[in-house]
Amino acid sequence: MSNLRNISRRFSLYSLWIVGGLTLVGLLVARVWYLDWLIVPVIVSALFSLLVCGTIAYVWFLVAKNSPENLPTFYTAESGTRFLLALGTMLAYYLVDKQGIKTFICVFLVYYFIMLLFTAIFFSVIAKRSDKQ
Repeated sequence: MSNLRNISRRFSLYSLWIVGGLTLVGLLVARVWYLDWLIVPVIVSALFSLLVCGTIAYVWFLVAKNSPENLPTFYTAESGTRFLLALGTMLAYYLVDKQGIKTFICVFLVYYFIMLLFTAIFFSVIAKRSDKQ
């Protein structure tokens, strides 16, 4: 159980580092080239990524602790839920700022795909390690 908690915390910590790094790069680009219109998409994308990854870490811990045989179902559901939340976020942003939607989608997709790739790699490594034991 403490091992599961450590894995969940490690996922959250790595997610925080990745999102923080992406955010720093995005804000630095906005500052250096005076792209003030880039700041809001970066912040919204960072908040979305942090909320989703924090939720994934917590729900993964609960599923791994209570019913580890359902982890493959969790991975599928997590991916689908993340996609639907991303579509909802993009729609909400479109309703608020129709002019800046192209910029937002470009920034948001960078965060989305990097975090999707990280999640897939992280949990595949965890699954391989648990299969060996």
